[in-house]
Amino acid sequence: MSVFGLGDFPDFPDPVVDAKEIQKLVKEQIERDSAAQIVKDLRALDTYKDFDVLLPDQLYAVERPSVKFRVANLAPTDATILLTAQAKAGKTTLDVNLTYSLVTGEPFLGKYAVRPLVDGEDFMLIINNELEAWQYADELELRGVPRGHGMFGVANLRDRTSSLNLLDRTIRRKWIEKLNTCGPDGRPVTMLKLDPLGPMLRAMGRDENSNTEVGPVMDLLNELRAETSIREIFIIHHTGHGGGEGRTGGARGASVLSDVPTALWDYRRENADDQWSPRIFSATGRSGVKAAKEKILFSEDDRRLFVEGSDKATSIKVGGKRVVSKPQVVTEGVA
Repeated sequence: MSVFGLGDFPDFPDPVVDAKEIQKLVKEQIERDSAAQIVKDLRALDTYKDFDVLLPDQLYAVERPSVKFRVANLAPTDATILLTAQAKAGKTTLDVNLTYSLVTGEPFLGKYAVRPLVDGEDFMLIINNELEAWQYADELELRGVPRGHGMFGVANLRDRTSSLNLLDRTIRRKWIEKLNTCGPDGRPVTMLKLDPLGPMLRAMGRDENSNTEVGPVMDLLNELRAETSIREIFIIHHTGHGGGEGRTGGARGASVLSDVPTALWDYRRENADDQWSPRIFSATGRSGVKAAKEKILFSEDDRRLFVEGSDKATSIKVGGKRVVSKPQVVTEGVA
Protein backbone atom coordinates (compact mmCIF):
# COMPACT_ATOMS: atom_id res chain seq x y z
CA MET A 1 0.00 0.00 0.00
CA SER A 2 1.40 3.40 -0.99
CA VAL A 3 1.54 6.46 1.20
CA PHE A 4 -1.37 8.02 -0.71
CA GLY A 5 -3.42 4.83 -0.69
CA LEU A 6 -3.24 4.44 -4.46
CA GLY A 7 -2.44 0.77 -4.02
CA ASP A 8 -6.01 0.23 -2.85
CA PHE A 9 -7.33 0.79 -6.38
CA PRO A 10 -7.54 -2.26 -8.67
CA ASP A 11 -6.00 -2.27 -12.14
CA PHE A 12 -8.53 -1.24 -14.79
CA PRO A 13 -8.52 -3.03 -18.12
CA ASP A 14 -8.05 -1.01 -21.32
CA PRO A 15 -11.42 0.17 -22.66
CA VAL A 16 -12.85 -1.76 -25.53
CA VAL A 17 -13.12 0.50 -28.56
CA ASP A 18 -16.52 0.10 -30.17
CA ALA A 19 -16.26 1.45 -33.70
CA LYS A 20 -20.04 1.61 -34.14
CA GLU A 21 -20.45 3.61 -30.92
CA ILE A 22 -17.75 6.06 -31.97
CA GLN A 23 -19.37 6.46 -35.37
CA LYS A 24 -22.68 7.18 -33.68
CA LEU A 25 -21.14 9.80 -31.38
CA VAL A 26 -19.33 11.50 -34.29
CA LYS A 27 -22.54 11.64 -36.31
CA GLU A 28 -24.44 13.18 -33.38
CA GLN A 29 -21.72 15.79 -32.88
CA ILE A 30 -21.78 16.68 -36.60
CA GLU A 31 -25.57 17.07 -36.42
CA ARG A 32 -25.29 19.35 -33.39
CA ASP A 33 -22.62 21.48 -35.08
CA SER A 34 -24.69 21.71 -38.26
CA ALA A 35 -27.80 22.75 -36.32
CA ALA A 36 -25.81 25.41 -34.45
CA GLN A 37 -24.49 26.80 -37.74
CA ILE A 38 -28.00 26.89 -39.24
CA VAL A 39 -29.27 28.83 -36.20
CA LYS A 40 -26.32 31.24 -36.49
CA ASP A 41 -27.03 31.81 -40.19
CA LEU A 42 -30.74 32.38 -39.55
CA ARG A 43 -29.94 34.96 -36.86
CA ALA A 44 -27.54 36.72 -39.22
CA LEU A 45 -30.24 36.86 -41.92
CA ASP A 46 -32.70 38.19 -39.34
CA THR A 47 -30.42 41.13 -38.50
CA TYR A 48 -29.16 41.78 -42.03
CA LYS A 49 -30.64 44.89 -43.61
CA ASP A 50 -30.46 45.02 -47.38
CA PHE A 51 -29.24 48.19 -49.08
CA ASP A 52 -29.26 49.86 -52.48
CA VAL A 53 -26.20 50.95 -54.44
CA LEU A 54 -26.74 54.38 -56.05
CA LEU A 55 -24.95 55.53 -59.17
CA PRO A 56 -23.96 59.24 -59.30
CA ASP A 57 -27.10 60.35 -61.15
CA GLN A 58 -29.28 58.47 -58.66
CA LEU A 59 -27.34 59.85 -55.69
CA TYR A 60 -27.63 63.46 -56.88
CA ALA A 61 -31.35 62.93 -57.45
CA VAL A 62 -31.94 62.03 -53.77
CA GLU A 63 -34.52 64.42 -52.34
CA ARG A 64 -33.07 67.02 -50.01
CA PRO A 65 -35.11 68.04 -46.96
CA SER A 66 -36.96 71.30 -47.44
CA VAL A 67 -36.13 72.19 -43.83
CA LYS A 68 -32.59 71.36 -42.83
CA PHE A 69 -32.76 72.13 -39.11
CA ARG A 70 -35.16 71.25 -36.30
CA VAL A 71 -33.36 73.86 -34.16
CA ALA A 72 -31.45 76.48 -36.15
CA ASN A 73 -27.68 75.96 -36.10
CA LEU A 74 -28.02 73.30 -33.38
CA ALA A 75 -30.08 70.27 -34.46
CA PRO A 76 -30.24 69.19 -38.12
CA THR A 77 -33.22 67.15 -39.29
CA ASP A 78 -32.65 63.37 -39.48
CA ALA A 79 -29.92 63.64 -36.86
CA THR A 80 -28.70 62.19 -33.60
CA ILE A 81 -27.87 64.82 -30.98
CA LEU A 82 -25.78 64.05 -27.89
CA LEU A 83 -26.10 66.50 -25.00
CA THR A 84 -23.46 66.13 -22.29
CA ALA A 85 -23.85 68.04 -19.06
CA GLN A 86 -21.99 68.35 -15.78
CA ALA A 87 -23.60 66.73 -12.76
CA LYS A 88 -26.24 69.03 -11.26
CA ALA A 89 -25.66 71.66 -13.96
CA GLY A 90 -29.35 71.54 -14.85
CA LYS A 91 -29.54 69.16 -17.80
CA THR A 92 -33.18 68.35 -17.03
CA THR A 93 -34.01 72.07 -17.02
CA LEU A 94 -32.30 72.41 -20.41
CA ASP A 95 -34.14 69.32 -21.67
CA VAL A 96 -37.52 70.69 -20.52
CA ASN A 97 -36.76 74.06 -22.13
CA LEU A 98 -36.14 72.21 -25.40
CA THR A 99 -39.48 70.41 -25.03
CA TYR A 100 -41.19 73.75 -24.40
CA SER A 101 -39.72 75.19 -27.61
CA LEU A 102 -40.58 72.13 -29.67
CA VAL A 103 -44.21 72.30 -28.50
CA THR A 104 -44.75 76.07 -28.58
CA GLY A 105 -42.37 77.18 -31.33
CA GLU A 106 -40.65 79.68 -29.03
CA PRO A 107 -36.96 80.11 -29.96
CA PHE A 108 -34.76 77.73 -27.99
CA LEU A 109 -32.73 79.60 -25.37
CA GLY A 110 -34.41 82.76 -26.67
CA LYS A 111 -32.12 82.78 -29.71
CA TYR A 112 -32.43 79.71 -31.93
CA ALA A 113 -35.55 79.37 -34.09
CA VAL A 114 -37.35 76.04 -33.86
CA ARG A 115 -39.44 74.07 -36.32
CA PRO A 116 -42.14 73.01 -33.83
CA LEU A 117 -43.86 69.67 -33.60
CA VAL A 118 -47.18 69.48 -35.43
CA ASP A 119 -50.07 68.07 -33.42
CA GLY A 120 -51.68 65.21 -35.32
CA GLU A 121 -48.50 64.50 -37.31
CA ASP A 122 -45.48 64.47 -35.01
CA PHE A 123 -45.04 62.57 -31.77
CA MET A 124 -42.00 62.81 -29.49
CA LEU A 125 -41.38 60.02 -27.00
CA ILE A 126 -39.35 61.02 -23.93
CA ILE A 127 -37.65 58.13 -22.10
CA ASN A 128 -37.23 59.34 -18.51
CA ASN A 129 -34.68 57.06 -16.84
CA GLU A 130 -33.68 59.26 -13.92
CA LEU A 131 -36.53 61.12 -12.23
CA GLU A 132 -39.69 59.86 -10.58
CA ALA A 133 -42.76 60.43 -12.76
CA TRP A 134 -44.07 63.18 -10.46
CA GLN A 135 -40.69 64.94 -10.47
CA TYR A 136 -40.59 65.03 -14.26
CA ALA A 137 -44.20 66.24 -14.32
CA ASP A 138 -43.22 69.07 -11.96
CA GLU A 139 -40.35 70.09 -14.24
CA LEU A 140 -42.67 70.29 -17.26
CA GLU A 141 -45.41 72.12 -15.38
CA LEU A 142 -43.10 74.65 -13.74
CA ARG A 143 -41.64 75.51 -17.13
CA GLY A 144 -45.15 76.01 -18.45
CA VAL A 145 -45.13 73.24 -21.05
CA PRO A 146 -48.77 73.24 -22.22
CA ARG A 147 -51.14 70.29 -21.94
CA GLY A 148 -54.18 69.40 -24.03
CA HIS A 149 -52.33 68.08 -27.08
CA GLY A 150 -50.75 64.87 -28.40
CA MET A 151 -47.32 66.09 -29.45
CA PHE A 152 -45.29 64.14 -26.88
CA GLY A 153 -45.53 61.40 -24.29
CA VAL A 154 -43.27 60.28 -21.44
CA ALA A 155 -42.21 56.73 -20.57
CA ASN A 156 -40.96 56.65 -16.95
CA LEU A 157 -38.50 53.74 -16.73
CA ARG A 158 -36.48 54.54 -13.64
CA ASP A 159 -37.86 51.44 -11.88
CA ARG A 160 -37.86 49.15 -14.92
CA THR A 161 -34.57 49.78 -16.69
CA SER A 162 -34.26 46.11 -17.74
CA SER A 163 -36.77 47.05 -20.44
CA LEU A 164 -34.00 49.15 -22.02
CA ASN A 165 -31.91 46.16 -23.09
CA LEU A 166 -32.36 46.58 -26.84
CA LEU A 167 -29.57 44.08 -27.47
CA ASP A 168 -32.03 41.37 -26.48
CA ARG A 169 -33.81 40.40 -29.72
CA THR A 170 -37.20 39.87 -28.07
CA ILE A 171 -37.08 43.17 -26.17
CA ARG A 172 -35.96 45.00 -29.32
CA ARG A 173 -38.92 43.61 -31.28
CA LYS A 174 -41.25 44.79 -28.51
CA TRP A 175 -39.68 48.27 -28.67
CA ILE A 176 -40.03 48.46 -32.46
CA GLU A 177 -43.71 47.57 -32.13
CA LYS A 178 -44.14 50.17 -29.36
CA LEU A 179 -42.33 52.92 -31.26
CA ASN A 180 -44.50 52.34 -34.30
CA THR A 181 -47.84 52.53 -32.45
CA CYS A 182 -47.63 54.29 -29.05
CA GLY A 183 -48.71 57.77 -30.14
CA PRO A 184 -52.29 59.08 -30.05
CA ASP A 185 -54.58 56.96 -32.25
CA GLY A 186 -51.70 54.56 -32.88
CA ARG A 187 -49.48 57.23 -34.42
CA PRO A 188 -45.77 56.31 -34.63
CA VAL A 189 -42.97 58.06 -32.76
CA THR A 190 -41.19 60.59 -34.99
CA MET A 191 -38.72 61.95 -32.42
CA LEU A 192 -37.02 60.13 -29.53
CA LYS A 193 -35.46 61.70 -26.45
CA LEU A 194 -33.43 59.50 -24.09
CA ASP A 195 -32.67 60.97 -20.65
CA PRO A 196 -30.09 59.81 -19.69
CA LEU A 197 -28.12 57.16 -21.60
CA GLY A 198 -26.36 55.55 -18.61
CA PRO A 199 -29.21 53.26 -17.43
CA MET A 200 -29.59 51.84 -20.94
CA LEU A 201 -25.89 50.96 -21.11
CA ARG A 202 -26.11 49.28 -17.71
CA ALA A 203 -29.24 47.36 -18.72
CA MET A 204 -27.30 45.99 -21.68
CA GLY A 205 -24.33 45.05 -19.52
CA ARG A 206 -22.12 47.49 -21.43
CA ASP A 207 -18.98 49.07 -20.00
CA GLU A 208 -19.45 52.76 -20.84
CA ASN A 209 -15.65 53.22 -21.00
CA SER A 210 -15.22 50.64 -23.79
CA ASN A 211 -15.51 51.74 -27.43
CA THR A 212 -16.11 48.15 -28.57
CA GLU A 213 -19.04 47.80 -26.15
CA VAL A 214 -20.59 51.27 -26.47
CA GLY A 215 -20.17 51.68 -30.24
CA PRO A 216 -22.73 48.97 -31.17
CA VAL A 217 -25.28 50.56 -28.80
CA MET A 218 -24.95 53.96 -30.48
CA ASP A 219 -25.21 52.30 -33.89
CA LEU A 220 -28.27 50.40 -32.68
CA LEU A 221 -30.01 53.64 -31.70
CA ASN A 222 -29.25 55.14 -35.11
CA GLU A 223 -30.64 52.03 -36.81
CA LEU A 224 -34.05 52.68 -35.26
CA ARG A 225 -34.68 55.01 -38.19
CA ALA A 226 -34.71 52.04 -40.56
CA GLU A 227 -37.38 50.21 -38.53
CA THR A 228 -39.52 53.10 -37.27
CA SER A 229 -40.69 56.58 -38.23
CA ILE A 230 -38.13 58.24 -35.93
CA ARG A 231 -36.21 61.02 -37.65
CA GLU A 232 -34.44 62.81 -34.78
CA ILE A 233 -32.88 61.35 -31.66
CA PHE A 234 -31.77 63.39 -28.62
CA ILE A 235 -29.50 61.53 -26.19
CA ILE A 236 -28.57 63.01 -22.81
CA HIS A 237 -25.44 61.87 -21.00
CA HIS A 238 -23.13 63.06 -18.25
CA THR A 239 -19.91 64.96 -18.81
CA GLY A 240 -16.75 63.01 -18.03
CA HIS A 241 -14.50 63.52 -15.04
CA GLY A 242 -12.71 66.84 -15.34
CA GLY A 243 -15.60 68.15 -17.41
CA GLY A 244 -13.85 67.78 -20.75
CA GLU A 245 -12.50 71.29 -20.31
CA GLY A 246 -11.64 73.11 -23.51
CA ARG A 247 -13.71 70.92 -25.84
CA THR A 248 -17.34 70.36 -26.75
CA GLY A 249 -18.75 66.90 -26.31
CA GLY A 250 -16.72 65.78 -23.28
CA ALA A 251 -18.97 62.78 -22.67
CA ARG A 252 -18.21 60.48 -19.77
CA GLY A 253 -16.83 57.16 -20.95
CA ALA A 254 -15.88 55.84 -24.38
CA SER A 255 -14.73 58.31 -27.04
CA VAL A 256 -17.13 56.73 -29.56
CA LEU A 257 -19.95 58.48 -27.67
CA SER A 258 -18.76 61.71 -29.26
CA ASP A 259 -17.92 60.16 -32.65
CA VAL A 260 -21.28 58.72 -33.73
CA PRO A 261 -23.75 61.63 -33.19
CA THR A 262 -24.41 64.24 -35.87
CA ALA A 263 -24.11 67.06 -33.35
CA LEU A 264 -22.69 67.49 -29.86
CA TRP A 265 -24.24 69.84 -27.32
CA ASP A 266 -22.30 70.76 -24.21
CA TYR A 267 -23.72 72.30 -21.02
CA ARG A 268 -21.60 73.26 -18.03
CA ARG A 269 -21.14 75.80 -15.27
CA GLU A 270 -19.07 78.87 -16.14
CA ASN A 271 -17.31 78.40 -12.82
CA ALA A 272 -17.04 74.65 -12.21
CA ASP A 273 -16.91 75.14 -8.43
CA ASP A 274 -19.88 77.51 -8.19
CA GLN A 275 -23.28 75.81 -8.37
CA TRP A 276 -24.97 79.20 -8.91
CA SER A 277 -22.75 80.50 -11.69
CA PRO A 278 -24.18 81.03 -15.20
CA ARG A 279 -24.12 78.05 -17.52
CA ILE A 280 -22.19 77.84 -20.77
CA PHE A 281 -23.79 76.17 -23.80
CA SER A 282 -21.90 75.23 -26.94
CA ALA A 283 -22.49 73.00 -29.95
CA THR A 284 -20.51 71.54 -32.80
CA GLY A 285 -20.99 68.90 -35.45
CA ARG A 286 -21.78 68.14 -39.05
CA SER A 287 -24.24 69.92 -41.38
CA GLY A 288 -23.32 73.40 -40.18
CA VAL A 289 -23.93 72.92 -36.45
CA LYS A 290 -22.35 75.79 -34.53
CA ALA A 291 -22.74 77.63 -31.24
CA ALA A 292 -19.67 78.98 -29.49
CA LYS A 293 -19.79 79.19 -25.69
CA GLU A 294 -23.07 81.02 -25.19
CA LYS A 295 -23.62 82.27 -21.64
CA ILE A 296 -26.99 80.93 -20.42
CA LEU A 297 -29.01 82.75 -17.76
CA PHE A 298 -31.84 81.29 -15.68
CA SER A 299 -35.18 82.95 -14.89
CA GLU A 300 -36.33 81.45 -11.60
CA ASP A 301 -39.91 82.68 -12.05
CA ASP A 302 -40.67 80.56 -15.12
CA ARG A 303 -37.56 78.33 -15.20
CA ARG A 304 -36.69 79.76 -18.58
CA LEU A 305 -33.17 79.54 -19.96
CA PHE A 306 -31.97 82.14 -22.40
CA VAL A 307 -28.77 83.28 -24.06
CA GLU A 308 -27.45 86.41 -22.37
CA GLY A 309 -28.64 89.43 -24.35
CA SER A 310 -31.51 87.61 -26.08
CA ASP A 311 -34.06 87.83 -23.27
CA LYS A 312 -35.45 91.33 -23.82
CA ALA A 313 -35.90 93.87 -26.58
CA THR A 314 -33.24 96.57 -26.55
CA SER A 315 -33.83 100.25 -27.21
CA ILE A 316 -31.61 102.96 -28.65
CA LYS A 317 -32.09 106.61 -29.65
CA VAL A 318 -32.01 107.39 -33.37
CA GLY A 319 -32.42 111.04 -34.34
CA GLY A 320 -33.75 111.84 -30.90
CA LYS A 321 -36.43 109.14 -31.07
CA ARG A 322 -36.54 105.95 -29.06
CA VAL A 323 -36.40 102.90 -31.38
CA VAL A 324 -37.08 99.43 -29.99
CA SER A 325 -35.46 96.49 -31.72
CA LYS A 326 -36.39 92.87 -31.14
CA PRO A 327 -33.67 90.40 -30.14
CA GLN A 328 -32.03 88.75 -33.13
CA VAL A 329 -33.18 85.17 -33.61
CA VAL A 330 -31.18 82.72 -35.72
CA THR A 331 -33.54 81.16 -38.29
CA GLU A 332 -31.19 79.74 -40.92
CA GLY A 333 -32.31 76.30 -42.14
CA VAL A 334 -35.57 76.25 -40.16
CA ALA A 335 -38.06 78.46 -42.00
